[in-house]
Amino acid sequence: DQGGIFILENKDDKQMLVLESAYAYDKKKLLNTEIEIGESLVGKCAKEKEIIKIDDLPEGYTYIGSGLGENTPSSLLLVPLIYENNLFGVIEIASLNNIPEYQVIFIEVIGERIASEISNIQSRILSNKLTEDFRKQAEETAKREKETSDTISKLLEEQKDLKRIDKER
Repeated sequence: DQGGIFILENKDDKQMLVLESAYAYDKKKLLNTEIEIGESLVGKCAKEKEIIKIDDLPEGYTYIGSGLGENTPSSLLLVPLIYENNLFGVIEIASLNNIPEYQVIFIEVIGERIASEISNIQSRILSNKLTEDFRKQAEETAKREKETSDTISKLLEEQKDLKRIDKER
């Protein structure tokens, strides 16, 4: 068996599925690690947000290799990573055997948990970025307030000096 997890990322103002993790992929497959939404079966799964299961793969779609040689898998399963109706990626599994329905359901449940974790991580990253941006803005505001306060203090000193000079005349 072989598998991969493609994560949805924004690259150059495009949404791409990027292969972030793989098991038993051959080198030829790894060369194409970014897939557009709608492109290939992985992209189609993402676009339609539906499970794709094919039990009679065409010759040459992919190969599962080992030290003993290569075989064409007989079954392919693509499961979208969806959480709260948002797409986060796609799981692709190719197997030498037909994938039974209970395993499809299991992968679907695991896929939802993976999507949930990705959502949580992205939320934390966004929250940290917003907190950092707020901190920088607060520092800038404090710096400007200090500069304004210093300017006012200098003006008040100059005003006192002018009044003192005016009285001395």
